[in-house]
Amino acid sequence: ERQEIASVLHDQIASLLTAADMHLSAANQKKEDTDNPLLNKAGDIIKDVNSQVRNLSHQLVSPTLLKFGLDAGVSSLAEKMQTENLRVKTTSTIGDKRFAQTKENFIYNTTAELIQNVIKHSNANTVDVTLYLENDQLQLSVKDNGTNATKSESTGLGLTHIQNKAEALGGHMLTEFAESGVAVLVSIPVELEQMG
Repeated sequence: ERQEIASVLHDQIASLLTAADMHLSAANQKKEDTDNPLLNKAGDIIKDVNSQVRNLSHQLVSPTLLKFGLDAGVSSLAEKMQTENLRVKTTSTIGDKRFAQTKENFIYNTTAELIQNVIKHSNANTVDVTLYLENDQLQLSVKDNGTNATKSESTGLGLTHIQNKAEALGGHMLTEFAESGVAVLVSIPVELEQMG
């Protein structure tokens, strides 16, 4: 669903906004007064909305994930989410293997949610993100070194959503709370996709 929405935003709405901007520019050039403030203002608004639509479409579905796969997508995501106070380290053994788009999107979005949880709820300065295959299971491990982990965090809406989605995909989620941080393991069954 996210991919379909992103596609409509990027391919249809953004394209229509670009076309509208071109028509405005052409109308402006045909007038004797080529510096019409009203037309210029409308053009600026369209450019701004176009930019926001494109940004939103990229947030819904990662272009890196779609084009290069989960390994590259998660690595790019980790780099973007890293802050001055939080180092995000990624380790992956899946390489260029591709899986069903629904499952790649789920693991990617889960990674983003779990890192966001660390940023919001932990005083951790390091997060280790690990992706690997074990038999026919795709495993995602996200572990932080925070010292203020509490059991109450396990009931958060984000984690509940991840657990429900993992179970809907035939997998599961385990959460371990310790003095040295929180570790979340998400596992879902996968089959390799034949690409090309």
